[in-house]
Amino acid sequence: ALRAGIQYYLPPSGRLMISANYTQAHSGNLAELFPRGRAEIELLSRVADRSHYADLNLFWDATPAIRVGLSGQYTKVLYLDGDAPHNVRVMGQALYAF
Repeated sequence: ALRAGIQYYLPPSGRLMISANYTQAHSGNLAELFPRGRAEIELLSRVADRSHYADLNLFWDATPAIRVGLSGQYTKVLYLDGDAPHNVRVMGQALYAF
């Protein structure tokens, strides 16, 4: 597994922040543990061999207590049966710290 992230507060005020994350996971022996044609055949579409995730975020501190942001994420999973669905999404958020 691998995980990397970075964040940067933009000058001059530091109230605008950009961040990015990436994760990846892989198992080198899952295909051996769940070979085709064995009793676990119904699990082949449910066992993930590899996964990837990435996001990019932009946050703005409107006040010391209020932060708003926009985030985009990408997810892809490779299953043992070869299926590789992916998901792209965007999310907005508002946070209030008290």
